[in-house]
Amino acid sequence: MILYALALLLPVLAQGGDLDGLLERIAAAKDKDLGVREPLIRELCARDDDASRRAALRLLDGEPQARVRTLLLEHLLPMPGLEQRMLAELERGEDVEPMAVAARWFVEHRGAEGAQLLVALHDEKIEVRIRTACLMALGRRPDPGKAFAERWRRLGNSSRLTVLASLRGLLAPVLTEVRKEAAASPHAGLQGEALVQLVREGDGDALATVRRLARGKSEPELVAPLFEALAAQATTRDLELMARMLAREPGRLAPVLRGLAPELLAREDVRAWVTGKGAGHARAEVRTLALSLATRLPADRVNAALAGFIDDERREIRRRALVLLAGLGDARAAEGLERELDKGADEDRAEALEALASLRGDDADFGKLLVRLGAEASPALRMTALELAADRGLRGVLPLLPALLQDRDWRLRATGIRVAMKVRDASSIPLLIQAMKREDGRLEADCRDALASLTRFYKNTAEEWERWWKEHAEGFELPPPAEEPVRSSADATQAEFYGIPIFSKRITFVLDTSGSMGERVGTGTTRIRVAREALKAALRRIPPDARVNVVFFDTVVRAYAKRLVEVGRELDQLVAFVDKAEPLGATNLWEALLAGFDDQAVDTLFVLSDGEPSAGEITDPELLGDEILRRNRLRRLRIHTVSVGLDSALLRRLAEASGGRAVRY
Repeated sequence: MILYALALLLPVLAQGGDLDGLLERIAAAKDKDLGVREPLIRELCARDDDASRRAALRLLDGEPQARVRTLLLEHLLPMPGLEQRMLAELERGEDVEPMAVAARWFVEHRGAEGAQLLVALHDEKIEVRIRTACLMALGRRPDPGKAFAERWRRLGNSSRLTVLASLRGLLAPVLTEVRKEAAASPHAGLQGEALVQLVREGDGDALATVRRLARGKSEPELVAPLFEALAAQATTRDLELMARMLAREPGRLAPVLRGLAPELLAREDVRAWVTGKGAGHARAEVRTLALSLATRLPADRVNAALAGFIDDERREIRRRALVLLAGLGDARAAEGLERELDKGADEDRAEALEALASLRGDDADFGKLLVRLGAEASPALRMTALELAADRGLRGVLPLLPALLQDRDWRLRATGIRVAMKVRDASSIPLLIQAMKREDGRLEADCRDALASLTRFYKNTAEEWERWWKEHAEGFELPPPAEEPVRSSADATQAEFYGIPIFSKRITFVLDTSGSMGERVGTGTTRIRVAREALKAALRRIPPDARVNVVFFDTVVRAYAKRLVEVGRELDQLVAFVDKAEPLGATNLWEALLAGFDDQAVDTLFVLSDGEPSAGEITDPELLGDEILRRNRLRRLRIHTVSVGLDSALLRRLAEASGGRAVRY
């Protein structure tokens, strides 16, 4: 019996111990950025016990961040006896989300009495956020009543939208009534949200309206809701309409489709459409939608579905299906990919070659193809072939090195340096030393890294390397490769940005100035101020003959100049431009990166951001990353990234794929 009691007690004791450790970590992160603290708070709120709720109550006092307050308050919802605490939260009047959770507490714990209190509070308060929060809670009652509808009508459009969006999935006659009113609103966001909710309720008139609007050009705020409403019905007719919309607005709707795909593909009729009528449709945009959905089918069906698109008459559809199928290791893609190498845009041919490489492995004939393409193809295909050959250690590319390292195209010279570093041979050392004499900036540092990697020695200048080689050339044997890449290190006078050494002399700095950059960090200053000071320090230490540009982005993109400018001539003006940066608006990372790519003289980007993309033509991180890296197959920019407050998978991906460094601040 004692053993049984201990068996029951041990998990409780362990849970308590875990809680103490968690609370210590939360306390240690008190002054850290939100990206550090929020995961810890979520871990606390995932627990379902009184001890964690009492801890959440203590943490709530003095917590400035609305997102964290919302998490803590949601965790406290089951806890009784919090009338004064929740009323105090409501009357703060600062942020709607935590206030709405506090209002819900009264509805869930005090019933009709709590609802009366919220009505009274709504009517006596002028502050819009308090009234909005009260209605968000009142609308969740089984029968919100006419009092809710009357007060909802008095709100402004944006507040009505906030309330309506919070009530998705809830059914009540009054809610249907306000949804129908909102569906006739001239406010696009409010109309779209109402139409989605009505279609999900089964309202035929709303569906007819959605179909009519989807056939024409809609306001930007209405596009995604119409797309979602059509997906809720998803007849053949609706899927074809969705395809037309996706073709018009791929950047806006691709992430929406990704979110809707599990719901759509849960239906057998939609899965059958994807591999049947959708795949064989006469219109290319419909086949494109079918292909997008095919990629998200269950694992046992996706290969067969993709194989149905590899002979499509539209090159883009065919190429995408082939690349995806190759990524799954399906040999059926090989023949088609080989055909794709013969014509088309350089970026597409390079992508096809990379996909083919994943299927052909160490095949000797494929190795010969890589060497041939590395000598004869267009620049994009040459660079890709050389990189793939170097990854395989193909010594057949070594005779190409002398010409590569002297090519007029800096991208091919950079590729040659990487080939020399990966295909290890002592004959490359004098070639790299001579190349280092000719280069400066990024490529000079790349030569230094390659020489250090080959020899396990480190010399700063080409002259030092030359003297060393004269002494050691005879009988020199390469050491085994280092486990970690050998990189140039900054000395005390080296310019750097957030700890990343700056070796390039042709740089564009791309910095986020969205509203969230106004958030305070642990030191009490703001993110934007830290970024400004770091950038100014870098500009002051960069060699005067280096050429730079600075691009700030929020909802819009602002560049210091159209092209790179010489730091020594315009340092004061650059510093003044940096000092003007203030946090405002959303995060248009897509257009900011395009601005960085626009100047063909640039070889290095430094990109700083504190959030996911939220404005511009492409806001989906996966699609944005795909498109930027696709463009970079030809540009060969090195992209260094700084994630402020969060660990951005997108920024990390851009850095790792381009040979740059990713840091988190």
